[in-house]
Amino acid sequence: MQINKYFKELNIEPISEVNIRERCEFANGVAMVMVEKLADYNLDYLKIVDILQHTEMYIAKIPKNLSPVNYSYLDGKMYISEDIKLDVRNEFVLHEVIHRIQEYRNKKEKLLQLGLCDVMETKIKGLALNEAAVQYIVQRVLNSESKVIDIYGMKIPTLSKNYYPILTNLIEQITFLIGEAKLIDSTINSNNEFKYDTIDILGEDTYNAIENSFEQILESNNKILKNTDKSIIEENIDLIKNIYIDIQNRIMTSFFNKEFKRIKSMEQLKKFNTKLLNYKDYIGSNEVQVLYIDFFKTMQELIKEKEQSFINKSLIVVKENKIINVFNRIKKYLKNLVFQN
Repeated sequence: MQINKYFKELNIEPISEVNIRERCEFANGVAMVMVEKLADYNLDYLKIVDILQHTEMYIAKIPKNLSPVNYSYLDGKMYISEDIKLDVRNEFVLHEVIHRIQEYRNKKEKLLQLGLCDVMETKIKGLALNEAAVQYIVQRVLNSESKVIDIYGMKIPTLSKNYYPILTNLIEQITFLIGEAKLIDSTINSNNEFKYDTIDILGEDTYNAIENSFEQILESNNKILKNTDKSIIEENIDLIKNIYIDIQNRIMTSFFNKEFKRIKSMEQLKKFNTKLLNYKDYIGSNEVQVLYIDFFKTMQELIKEKEQSFINKSLIVVKENKIINVFNRIKKYLKNLVFQN
């Protein structure tokens, strides 16, 4: 009864069920492409096939204002718009498929975790972060290339220009800085490794800020899509821009400030400088955003100081080695004199 009411409110109307043969072919196709494109992450081919083969799928009438594919956690079924094909190369299909795969339930079939999203008794945490992570994986599977788009008065490089472009860009920034392995593992297998890794590298406060900022951006974006009131739309656009620039700056400064303190060698310093320079390819900007430029200049001064420090230390070591060599030669000479006498 609750399920029927939910879909009635969304105006989703099932038309026909996808037959078992088509479902099995689709399940095998999805598993093959995911395992191939994410070959470094040991995805379980048979597990993916088994989950999708046992997921009921329906062709349905879905309103244009909703995603053309919807996976329902209420009844464990997938609804595909009659206007599209059940094709693994479709990003909307693949997005919902990953949602199905990442479900983690207890023995009583109660949903506990959905990738990076914790489903607790009182509230859900990490929903927007999980949506962005799923879309990032979708684009990785589809071999998408990053493109700079204009959105809300900002220029943002993103793998996903049509679906969660801003949030996907922020995920791209995070994976560039700390790697994507734990993100992909935690998103698909519903564990907290990515969370712990991010906290270790960026700090717990920054992780919580990321989680909250993603939620605010998603919520504001939904308000823009649902409203026709120009003042409400402009208010939420400004909010998104401010939140995006703020959290981008926090991710950047948290990572590079902490990593700079960990540098112990000239080689580490060079790698740090290269990453700092390449990071510019991932950040978005608005008409007044100069945070990266200012931060880059500040860090370059610190890098030069640390570089000189390493040079000075190496000179001291060389000088000490020369003194030791001279001392050893004198010692050897005196020893030979003693034996000669």
